[in-house]
Amino acid sequence: MEDVAVRLKKLRNSKGLSQMDFAKKLNITQSVISDIENGRRGISRNVLMALGTQFNVNASWILTGQGDMFMPRQISAFKSAEQTANNVNEALINAASSSDEVPTEQDIHIASSENDIRKDGFIVPILEQGLSAGKGQPLPDDDVPVGYISVPKELKRYGDKLAALYVNGDSMEPTLQRGDLVVCDSCGWDGEGIYALRMDGCGYVKRLARKPGKLVVISDNPKYEAWEEPSESQAVDIIGRVHYTLKHVD
Repeated sequence: MEDVAVRLKKLRNSKGLSQMDFAKKLNITQSVISDIENGRRGISRNVLMALGTQFNVNASWILTGQGDMFMPRQISAFKSAEQTANNVNEALINAASSSDEVPTEQDIHIASSENDIRKDGFIVPILEQGLSAGKGQPLPDDDVPVGYISVPKELKRYGDKLAALYVNGDSMEPTLQRGDLVVCDSCGWDGEGIYALRMDGCGYVKRLARKPGKLVVISDNPKYEAWEEPSESQAVDIIGRVHYTLKHVD
């Protein structure tokens, strides 16, 4: 019986790509493709999203072999992104409920609706927008949930001011990596820590500290320099503090 490793290799060969070229198109390392194809690791949500975005791959087919290899194309880029996220979320949910063990690296509960969520935690939406630890991610006027996750009940005190967002970029490594899911509030400043920010209409995640008259914006990756903003500056809008991180592993 075919497994994820075999199906990924079949997909790659159908595109006539080497592991190196395939990895470049997915913006991941060749070692990740090699490890998946050789059964040394499971396939992560980040890889599933990249496959959907770049090749319109059906995540259910990759995970279980069910359905067609590719999804129908959408005319709208927005609809295509929405379709990819929904397809991956639904495939992960179905795979998790399957009696067969599916080798994925996702160990968090993602649901397509609030009714599907397990009841051992507090429910928060996963928003379509992302937070950048590199180049900024545009923040839409309307927040569109692409799924829901269960988080510890201790966060219930924040009510509807909580949301989960994916991280892009490397400026917060090793603390946060591309593909990590962070749970943050929208309550503004609450002491030194890691925060979701808005700058020039884009979303970022950075470590914040204060000193007299200054807000210090810090990237945990030492190759990026910290910078300071006057406390009264309007350039940095603090959305809220990050409380939990769900780690992604390549």
